[in-house]
Amino acid sequence: MSLLLLKSCPLFFELYDAEIEKMVKYCTVYTFEEGDKVISDGEEGDQVFVMLEGHAMVQKNMGSEIVKIQPLKAGDVFGEMSLMGEKTRQADIVTTDTSFILEIKYDQIFSLFKEEPKIFGLVLFNLSRLVSRRLAASNQIIIGLQKELREKSA
Repeated sequence: MSLLLLKSCPLFFELYDAEIEKMVKYCTVYTFEEGDKVISDGEEGDQVFVMLEGHAMVQKNMGSEIVKIQPLKAGDVFGEMSLMGEKTRQADIVTTDTSFILEIKYDQIFSLFKEEPKIFGLVLFNLSRLVSRRLAASNQIIIGLQKELREKSA
C-alpha cells in the first residue's frame, strides 16, 4: 500500500507517516474488477473506503435511467457518511476498471478515540472538511440547476 498516496488522501491530511500506518495497520485492501459494485444504494454500511488504484463511478439508479454523479480516482474517499451516523448508503459505487480499495471500518476509527486521540481528532476534522467541500459543491450544482430552470421558463 502506497504511503505517499495515503498522505495525499484528504482523510489523512496532517497525519505523520507513523500515524497513518497505525491507522491502516488492520485495514483490508480489496480488489474489484470492472463493473463490480463496491457499495449498493440502500444497503447498510459501517465503513469508509479509499480508492488506492483504479477508478469508479458514484451513480444512482433512477428507475429506467442511471445517473452518473461523480467519478472516483486514486486517493478519493467514499462511504464517509457512515462515520457520521448515516448507515444507509445513498448511491451505488461501481468500478470502471480493475481497482484496489482500502476499507476502514467504523470500529477501527473509533477505537482511536481512547488509544490515539490526536489521530482520532485529525481524522474527524478531515472528515468534516471533506463533507463540507462536498456540500459546497452540491450547493453550486443546485444553484446552477435553478438558474437553468429559470432561463428555460423565461
